[in-house]
Amino acid sequence: MSAISMKTLNLANIPILTGGSNYKKWRRDINLLLTLNEFDIAIENPKPVMSDQSTRAEKSDFERWSRANKVALSIIEAGMTDTIRGGIKKPELAVEYLAAIEMKFKESEKAEVSQYMSVLTQYKIEGTGSIRDHIMKMSDAAKKLNSMDINIG
Repeated sequence: MSAISMKTLNLANIPILTGGSNYKKWRRDINLLLTLNEFDIAIENPKPVMSDQSTRAEKSDFERWSRANKVALSIIEAGMTDTIRGGIKKPELAVEYLAAIEMKFKESEKAEVSQYMSVLTQYKIEGTGSIRDHIMKMSDAAKKLNSMDINIG
């Protein structure tokens, strides 16, 4: 591990995954942490196959990959709330765990997109509110949609 990886990013710097609103940032930060600490081989490479005829180098690669997978699973689990952790079955492979988390939040994101689209298309200014409040609410909904890669202009 390089000194820069330990100084610039560690698990304490990554916000805890609490819900769909911070999933994308959490995923980027987790990927960066795994990459900087060279645990991303468990995400990027398939599990090596071992046999009785495996060479010393193949055994070494398998051990390195297994350790990276174990650490990656621990980092992923430590980076989320108990509620989220309890709602997702923990698989054996870190790459499968990330895929399961992504599927869970894609479902949540669809509902969130629908909610903000509804605000943009159906929200009407009320007689008691100010035009400024109305514009701020609409701008906020548009900003949140853009942050979810829904380009509305």
